Amino acid sequence: MNEAANCSISDAAKYLGIMIGPGGTRKSWDAPTKKYVSRVQMIRSAANGLCQSLVDYNTYAIPVLMHVAKFEHPPLKTLQAENKALQTLTAGPWNAIPADLMMQLKDIGYTAEAPSIYNISRTLMYQMVERYPVFDRCVSMIDEARDEDDRVFRTKTESMAQTGAHLFDEEEFVRNERNHNAQAHTDECPVQCKH
Repeated sequence: MNEAANCSISDAAKYLGIMIGPGGTRKSWDAPTKKYVSRVQMIRSAANGLCQSLVDYNTYAIPVLMHVAKFEHPPLKTLQAENKALQTLTAGPWNAIPADLMMQLKDIGYTAEAPSIYNISRTLMYQMVERYPVFDRCVSMIDEARDEDDRVFRTKTESMAQTGAHLFDEEEFVRNERNHNAQAHTDECPVQCKH
């Protein structure tokens, strides 16, 4: 009984680099964000020009965040650290080159640009989903339902909508997905990001 009294209970635990559990939702980003900030400071201390600093940033700072980005969108604290890091790399007056412009420098002829951590996270999550066999099964279910004669000749009834058959309505699915993505983006990305 005394051994149990000395036991500490946590609401999160680290498993393969990701904090899991009820309290682990945003804790996964704490250590990688600190390491990311220190890498940016190291890059800035090299006193290279902007293009070389961006190449170093893409090589040494961004990969630190990529493992966690596969599983969770970055929290506000990490996005703010990204904004500050990009301003640090310019070595000029604050916001002389806004963060969203730093993410589009190739469009104006530079050889390097900073990627958006938020967009990297979304891309990595989509790649992870595509690798799971469940994703292919869901896509095939939608394709099969789209080809069924009943879908063409029978109108939706209230009971069909309640059972979930309305999920196979492609236009409604696309509309809901766009609304969901727009809402998720405004919830998760309160600072300016490249979209």
